[in-house]
Amino acid sequence: MLLFGRRSLVNLGGGLNQEPPDTLHPMNNAAKVSRATLGLASLAGLLLLLASCQSTQSDAFQPASVTASVETVPVDAQTDADAADDPAVWFNAANPAESRVLGSDKKRGLEVFRLDGNRVATDPIGRINNIDLRDGFVLNGLPVALVGGSHRDAVGLVFWTVNEEGVQRVRKTAVKSKLEDVYGFCMARLDDRFYAFVNSKTGAIEQWELFAAGDSVDAKWVRNLKLGSQVEGMVADDAAGVLFVGAEDEGIYSFDARPEGSSEPKLLAESTADNPAIAYDVEGLALFAPNDSTGYLVASSQGNRSYALFDRSAPHAYVGSFTVEDGAVDGTFETDGIEVSAHAFPGFPDGLFVAQDGANTDGKVARPQNFKLVSWAEISKALNLPSAKK
Repeated sequence: MLLFGRRSLVNLGGGLNQEPPDTLHPMNNAAKVSRATLGLASLAGLLLLLASCQSTQSDAFQPASVTASVETVPVDAQTDADAADDPAVWFNAANPAESRVLGSDKKRGLEVFRLDGNRVATDPIGRINNIDLRDGFVLNGLPVALVGGSHRDAVGLVFWTVNEEGVQRVRKTAVKSKLEDVYGFCMARLDDRFYAFVNSKTGAIEQWELFAAGDSVDAKWVRNLKLGSQVEGMVADDAAGVLFVGAEDEGIYSFDARPEGSSEPKLLAESTADNPAIAYDVEGLALFAPNDSTGYLVASSQGNRSYALFDRSAPHAYVGSFTVEDGAVDGTFETDGIEVSAHAFPGFPDGLFVAQDGANTDGKVARPQNFKLVSWAEISKALNLPSAKK
């Protein structure tokens, strides 16, 4: 396009290589008009071609749309603050109606909500970026649901237990990371051992093994992993022993999650911008796992405010995408963290999808950020997914 533009400017008279006045070359006028017309026509044709390519690419991406039935109360922050970030879901097997949605507030701490979106508790512990949880961690001889998170102020890992009443800290101080800063975080349970993964914006990733120390939780460093660009979102497939990591402007990589496994990353081929459904940044990752083998990896495609599904099993083929639009509550925009649970909850019989909303509104009024709750049944129907076998 630059060549056409430069040629048109030269031929339209003025600038470099200017010709003598037209009066000295009476035959040049028609030729110069012809060249100018040709240059403009070529430029117009190129612009139409580019627009056509963009339109074709846009037309090729047609996500399904769903709506959220519940939203949490906003986090306690300024309306324009980037505060809410990463959700987690605790399924209360004894009383599913009293399950909890947790959310990180990277300006303040950790939030706990009921399934109706109302706040149960807040721990103003400091800047918690990402969170995750695993059931069955044994503390003081009893199995508990252990919640972990990346603490940006302490540059380390912090832990809680969660129940119907809220969360309780199980360490007085953070487990200090060796990274320059901490950003993304997730947990894994592999062969009845518990692990935490934490990353830095530099692409460095640490793996820690977690263990009980009296009534507290301690950790020991296991190994380092590395990607070459900025990362954040991570999720582990415990049954498959796989760690998925989102490189924000590249796509999704997988690692062997086992400590003795390979440290070589594998890029999911259909998770890059070559797939019209993916628009960087790749942000939050979550796993819909109704059993030990089937399900979906879900990713927040922040650049087009959509969520992409990939097969849980390698080679992790792209399945489809959806957006969360206005309905009973407003839709989602610029989502960071997401979570999905395949458990049956009241109001969410086939599972629950939770997404951070980066541009929360109440009607036309802007509000602080929050989290939206979507029935997996609606997502499954919109994308015509096969019934999940639990």
